[in-house]
Amino acid sequence: MSKLTLLIALGIISINAKASVTDYLEKAVLIEEITSDGTVKNRFLDYMTKSDDEKSFFSYAPDISSFSWFGACLKEDSSPCKRLVQSKKEFERAFSLSNGRKEADPSMGLPPMQDFPVATTTSIIKEEKNELHLKIEQNIMGNSMIGFFKVKKVPMLSDLKMNFSIPEKDEPNRVDISSVEDNLKQLALSVVMLQSNGDMENLLGGNSVGHGTGFFISEDGLLLTNYHVIDDFKICIQKLICEVEFKQTLPDNSKRGFNAVVKVLASSQPHDFVLLKVDLPANLKFSYLKLEKGVVGPNLVTLGYPGDITEEIEDEKSRARLTYSFGKLVSFHSRTYATSAYIYQGASGSPILNPNTLSVVGLLSNGAGTPKRGIGSPGLARPIHLIDLEFGLSDYISGAKQQRVKGLISKIQTTRNISIAKGLLEDYRLEKTYLGLKSVKNLMINHSSNGIRLEIMKILETMGFLVGSSDGQ
Repeated sequence: MSKLTLLIALGIISINAKASVTDYLEKAVLIEEITSDGTVKNRFLDYMTKSDDEKSFFSYAPDISSFSWFGACLKEDSSPCKRLVQSKKEFERAFSLSNGRKEADPSMGLPPMQDFPVATTTSIIKEEKNELHLKIEQNIMGNSMIGFFKVKKVPMLSDLKMNFSIPEKDEPNRVDISSVEDNLKQLALSVVMLQSNGDMENLLGGNSVGHGTGFFISEDGLLLTNYHVIDDFKICIQKLICEVEFKQTLPDNSKRGFNAVVKVLASSQPHDFVLLKVDLPANLKFSYLKLEKGVVGPNLVTLGYPGDITEEIEDEKSRARLTYSFGKLVSFHSRTYATSAYIYQGASGSPILNPNTLSVVGLLSNGAGTPKRGIGSPGLARPIHLIDLEFGLSDYISGAKQQRVKGLISKIQTTRNISIAKGLLEDYRLEKTYLGLKSVKNLMINHSSNGIRLEIMKILETMGFLVGSSDGQ
C-alpha cells in the first residue's frame, strides 16, 4: 500500500485534499483556536503566504494572543508540515507587523522575551467545505504542547485580493488638503466631523477630544462611524435618534457646519461601528464613498479630523484640520487591518481607502501603541467587508434591507399563526437592524393575538430592546 493510499484510508486527507488546501493560500482566513472538546477560545484573521521553496506556506501574521499558532504552516500535498522558528524573532516580527510597523517600537509595549527554538508540526485532521481542522504540535526546549485550530474562509473577505507590504520606514506621511491631488480633494465632501459637547472616552489614547469622524456611503445620507464615537452622544444610543453638530472642510479648503437629525440603523460595540441615516439640510452638496469589491492594499489612504493638527477658525478657538494620511496594508491585528497610515485621536471613524478606486476597504477604529502629538501612530481598521457580511451595509445602500424589514413587519401584523410569527420574528432578529423597531414594539401591545404579543416580547428581550429605547424608525 502506498503512503498516499494509507493516508486516505486513515482519513487524514481526502482525494481532493491538494486542491482544497491550496485554496487557502494568499487569502484572508479566520483562525479559530479551539479546545479538545471543540469550544472556541480565540478568533483572529491571518493570511497564508508562500515559503521560499513555494511547496509550503506559513502564517504571515500569527496572533500574539495565541502562541500555539506560531510556526503554523501547510504543505501543498497536505502532508504534515514541519517548521522551526526562533521565539523572539518570530514574536517581534508578528508584534511589529500587527501594529503596522517594520520594527518593534517601545510605545507598543513589547514585552521582554527569551530566545529559544520552537519546533512545530502542523497536521490536517479533517477537511470540510471551506474549513480545515488542524493539530499543531510544538516542542519548546523539550516540552511538548498541542493546539487545535479551525481555518475558515471568510465570505467576501476571502475573495478579495490582498497585497500586504512592509513599510520602508516607520514614519508618518500626513498632509492637509492643500497638498493632495484634486481627486483626493473632492473626497472632502464625503467626510465630516461629528462635534460633541461632552467628553469622549476615545480608544486612540484615552483622552477626551470632543469629536470623531464619519463618512457617507450613499446618496441618501447613510453615514458610517465608530460606535465609540457615537457613544459620546448618549441620547443617540438610548433613543436611536438625536441631533448632531457636523463640521466639514470643503475641497477649496473653505469651512462649513450644519446640524442634522440622525437615526441609528445598526451598531455593534465588538465591531466598533454604527450606521446612521442623516436627515441632511436641503440643497446641501455632499458626496459619498463606495465599498471596495476587488483589492485591498498595498497602498492605502485615509482622511479625517485628528485632534493633534488644528487651525484657527473664525468664531472658534481652533478646529481639527482635515488631514490625509498615506500608508500600506501591513498585516492583520486580530480581526482588524494593521496599516502604516499614521492617525491620531479624533480620526476615529475615518474611511480607509484604496487610492486607485477611492473606495472604502476599512473603517478606522483606533491606533496601535501610544500616539504622539504631531506624529500619531499606525492606524488599525475594521475590514469593511466583515461589517457588510454581518450587518448588510450593501443591502441598506440598495434598499433591499428596508424592503425585507417592511415585508416582515407586515406579515407579522397580519398573521395569527404563532408558529409562523415566531419564524418571522426570528428573521427580523437576524437582520440585526433597528429599522421598524417602533412598529414591532407597537405590535407587542396592539397585535390581535395574545400568543404573538408574547412572542414579540420574547424576541425583543433577546435583542435587548424591550425596555429603554424608543426609536424613530
